[in-house]
This record gives sequence, structure tokens and C-alpha cells, in this order.
Amino acid sequence: MRDTLGLQKTEIWMSAVVGVRGTMVSRVLLGLLCDRFGGPRLWMMIILVFTGIFTGMTGLVQNYQGLAALRFFIGFAGGVYVM
Repeated sequence: MRDTLGLQKTEIWMSAVVGVRGTMVSRVLLGLLCDRFGGPRLWMMIILVFTGIFTGMTGLVQNYQGLAALRFFIGFAGGVYVM
């Protein structure tokens, strides 16, 4: 990945941090949504469907910004598993 996208070691590390931030945001938002509207299964299904789209877009990443955005949304889906 580093060679293909021309990334530095710190950019790869930061993309992982962005993924963790996505998970943190997801946990807060999903907790609020589940408290207000109930049933975590509905929210899990919706988010996992959209995450499939982002996962499929992995091959389209051209630079660090694309990688960071993709990792954020995939990390956002990671918050689903703690519900």
C-alpha cells in the first residue's frame, strides 16, 4: 500500500487513527439513535449495507485523503459490533 499510493509511514499510521475515530463517532451516534428509536438491529443492518459500498471502493483509493476517508467510514461500521 505504501508503494502503490506513495504514502509515508506516518500517513499509513494516521489512516489507522482516523479509522478509530470513526468507530468512536459511531458508538456515540448509534447509542443515541438506539435510545431514541430503539432496536439496534435495524441500525446495524443499515450501516453494514453502506459499509459494503465503502469496502468495495477500496480499490479506487488514489491518495492519502481517499484512504483516510475510506478508513473513517469503515471504522464507523466497526462501532456497530459493540451495540
